[in-house]
Amino acid sequence: MDILQNFKLTFYNYIGNQLLKTKFSKLLSSFEGIYLGDSPETSEISIIDSQTFLESPYAYSEPFEATLIVVLKENAKDKDLILEKGGDFFLYEDSSESEISHRLEIIKEYFSYKYQAQLLQTIFHKAENSIVITDSCGVIKYANQYFISITGYRKEELIGATPVHIKSGLHDEAFYKNLWCDLKKGNGWSGIFVNKNKNGKLFYEEANITPIYNNVGKIISYLKIGRVVERERLLSNELNKEIKKAKDMIAYMLPIKYKDENLSLNSRLKAYNYLGGDFISFNKISSSKYILSLIDVMGHGASATMIGLKAISVFQTAIFYESMTKSISMVNDVILDINKDEYFITRYISGVFIEIDLEKKVINYISAGHPDFYVRDSSGLVSYSSNNMILGIAKSTSLRVNTIPIKDSKYIYVYSDGLIENGKNNLDSQIENLENIIFEAEKNKERFLKTILNKAIGDSEIDDDITMAILEFNYSL
Repeated sequence: MDILQNFKLTFYNYIGNQLLKTKFSKLLSSFEGIYLGDSPETSEISIIDSQTFLESPYAYSEPFEATLIVVLKENAKDKDLILEKGGDFFLYEDSSESEISHRLEIIKEYFSYKYQAQLLQTIFHKAENSIVITDSCGVIKYANQYFISITGYRKEELIGATPVHIKSGLHDEAFYKNLWCDLKKGNGWSGIFVNKNKNGKLFYEEANITPIYNNVGKIISYLKIGRVVERERLLSNELNKEIKKAKDMIAYMLPIKYKDENLSLNSRLKAYNYLGGDFISFNKISSSKYILSLIDVMGHGASATMIGLKAISVFQTAIFYESMTKSISMVNDVILDINKDEYFITRYISGVFIEIDLEKKVINYISAGHPDFYVRDSSGLVSYSSNNMILGIAKSTSLRVNTIPIKDSKYIYVYSDGLIENGKNNLDSQIENLENIIFEAEKNKERFLKTILNKAIGDSEIDDDITMAILEFNYSL
């Protein structure tokens, strides 16, 4: 599963035949995450019948990121020509709804990976850290602009070669032998390199190297993230700005605003001025079952962010074929494995994982050392406390699952601890104040999360991320 969820695809419908146009407009509008654009300028994809497309291919393909061609029966033989003239995706005019849905899923997956790759490319290229990826033998396959600049070599001189270019000669053979011994065992490495640039000038690089595995557990690459120590000090203010920008980009990984006949979800993130580890995921895993989760990595910095991304990615993938308890256990095992390495800062994760089962009319939850979450029903606002230890401390043989009957529940509200630990008052006062704010926020559900954030924090400086979500029930069970 992708971790990048908060994007939508907008189609502009150019189909000439009115009945066909109406058919596809209706189908597109019913598909989650897909919208019909008001104009070509606000749309990423054009949908056009093959006959109209062939009359003027440029007009229907060039302004868009992709083109979906509805192939008419009379143009079935012209598919190669359509492809040659800029058609990207195809459907037939008599395609069934299931065939159309399958094709749209493929298009969404394509754009999801495309946008995720663009996001990572931007982060890698703009980062004020050196980022280098090598193959399993240490041959450089990728180097970002920061690394290229500090070495003084051209990209062409670095790619395809080992880092021998920048060795200063000040590290002995035992240094590199121990480094490779750790890496080949699957351990990470952390330390200081004394390197030299093309002009012979020495520079000190603080670096972390991490193995990258394929699907069968074999090491295929290594990722090195480093920083030039003196440069970091000189540019600390600028780095803070860049890190803040990177943190803002993580907001795009929040779940997309969701609504169906059963539930509505909205989420919000207020980022601290450092990279952190708050992440939310929301998945509909069957026709009657939904999963909402919020994890919070203890600590800040790139390691917290990477661990958070890893944890939420593992959970989002596992939840579609494993139980909630098994999926959380898999996350726990991943964090334990990371924490085994003495070279890395030990990180733990608190989290709340909520399963809505509409068939059984219950809410099942596992809260691993996380702040209370709230369920609003006719009796009032009911808080539910942690029922398990935080993740990453010990091997979990069993996780405790608590069950709440849905009954007349109106909504579920979850948040990270940054919301109640940023105030000047003690924690009990902060929690009591939060509950009062929640009741006040109910007056305008469209601004529910914004009201809570404004009332609880206002313009105060924060020293932690604040992430929250509201999951509303849209019908009476």
